Amino acid sequence: MDRITLRRPDDFHVHLRDGPGMASVLADTARQFARAIVMPNLKPPVTTTAQALHYRDRILGELPDNAPFEPLMTLYLTDDTPPEEISRAKLSGRVHGVKLYPAGATTHSDAGVTRISRCFNTLEKMEQLGVPLLVHGESTDPAIDVFDREKAFIEETLGPMVERFPQLKVVLEHITTRDAAQYVEVTGANVAATITAHHLLMNRNALFMGGIRPHHYCLPVLKREEHREALVEAATSGNPKFFLGTDSAPHAQDACAGREGSELRLRRHLHRACGARALCHGFRGSRRSRQAGRLRRGPRRELLRPAAQSGHGHPRSRGMACAADRRLRPGAVGAATRRRDGALEARLNLCSASFSHPIFDAVRPWLAIERSLAALNAAAEATGLHTESGRPVRFIAPGEKRASYELRVHETGRVETRPESLHDWFNALCWLAFPRTKARINALHAAEIPREGPRRGRLRDLLTIFDEGGAVVVCADEELKRLVREFRWTDLFWRQRERVRQHMRFVVLGHAALEQALGPRPGITCKALFALPTDQLDEASAAWLAALPAGASPRALAPLPVFGYPGWMPDQDERFYAEARYFRERPGSASPAA
Repeated sequence: MDRITLRRPDDFHVHLRDGPGMASVLADTARQFARAIVMPNLKPPVTTTAQALHYRDRILGELPDNAPFEPLMTLYLTDDTPPEEISRAKLSGRVHGVKLYPAGATTHSDAGVTRISRCFNTLEKMEQLGVPLLVHGESTDPAIDVFDREKAFIEETLGPMVERFPQLKVVLEHITTRDAAQYVEVTGANVAATITAHHLLMNRNALFMGGIRPHHYCLPVLKREEHREALVEAATSGNPKFFLGTDSAPHAQDACAGREGSELRLRRHLHRACGARALCHGFRGSRRSRQAGRLRRGPRRELLRPAAQSGHGHPRSRGMACAADRRLRPGAVGAATRRRDGALEARLNLCSASFSHPIFDAVRPWLAIERSLAALNAAAEATGLHTESGRPVRFIAPGEKRASYELRVHETGRVETRPESLHDWFNALCWLAFPRTKARINALHAAEIPREGPRRGRLRDLLTIFDEGGAVVVCADEELKRLVREFRWTDLFWRQRERVRQHMRFVVLGHAALEQALGPRPGITCKALFALPTDQLDEASAAWLAALPAGASPRALAPLPVFGYPGWMPDQDERFYAEARYFRERPGSASPAA
């Protein structure tokens, strides 16, 4: 035997968050799992199909190259979710469930359901269309003991709801008690449950071992040992009504984050816990898996991939290594490309009004061209687009990768592009809008790669960050530039807003930032350099990059919350700029920005 074939599991409950938080964890999830049910409790929550599809595009845009991973999207149920939105979700083919958070039960649940009776019309539509309801099953009554809230929710809310809608597909998320396991086991085939690694490996004693252990605290909270044993029994029973949902989520370093999903090597632990009874079916279930509709499709088989390597899309991204054995190499990119299609044009039509926003000014001359390689190449030929190595730039479909992305572009001029991907499309438009800057970024990457060897240096991190999220601040007013460097956002955008409008202009050239701007969030932050109003911006940016010293780091760029610019977001008042999540104060250890 010269090859072992393993199942790649699915994670039926994961929090990817958004922005930098998502970038920090997505590659890890994609390396472990083939698919994942992505939770919608962002801030603001994902309440519509259009928002879910935009979120999916952002996830796909952050994936490492050729990562065989498919995000399965969900909607956030509110008191006001209309039945028509369920129909739109079903028709999209991309939204696979609706998440019920009791208002106030957990992180970002303040917009959740306050009374289940307010959702009856929507639940009826979900029952008709076979759309699963994913339930955070805890009571929010403060009079109920925190260790009894799951049991109380089942008795007071979930049980009566399932009786009222007997065909509604329900997944009770991250169960923690024997009561929940027994309820799922004896209820109809339409009710299933996810279990986390955290609740299989620990009981509530872990919260107090050696003193208070806040990082073992998460919601739903750990329970007694008898409940942990019941979960292990359910997970190892082979019953396909129980499957894995890690509840993994990025948190700030100083948060009491819990340990959901942090210990995924469960097979040996559970084998020991159950004696000779092996975890034969795993959390994926088996061919009998039918209980939760499309969420329970049979497992796909894939080769075990080699260890990850750095990719070009993001300084933290990871791609699959090129194994010496061709049978172990990643497959063709066709599947990854197909995952990025769908009703993209329809979603762009929904956002067409957004293209009038000033953030798109730099690429506006090319926004109306046909979304095809032929149209992009016609524009590239008309503008004489070329790399610094003298190769004419041409946009091609992705193919076999023999060298790093930057070296391939520098040596051949061929920029691999999927026109149906917003991320790739904006990258191509930025090549057309900033040809010298893009060519200089590519040339610097190509020069650094042979010197670096396998370890990526700080200069290439800077280049990638500027390529993905770069901006140019056009300003001759030294006082305004000083406010940017010192992170004094209220002074800049509020108290000096008239001066900003008259003497400062933001030009965004980072293609990832432009992609994110289709669903604008106040916290989108670019990394910026400064230019004078008399400068040719493309030439000035290329010259600035060329003058960078060998040890330059991303700190040479100034953080810039671009949607703070007066008029770029609605309701900009002094309180808006005081929101520290979006307009952060300067870290005490930071050095002055360029």
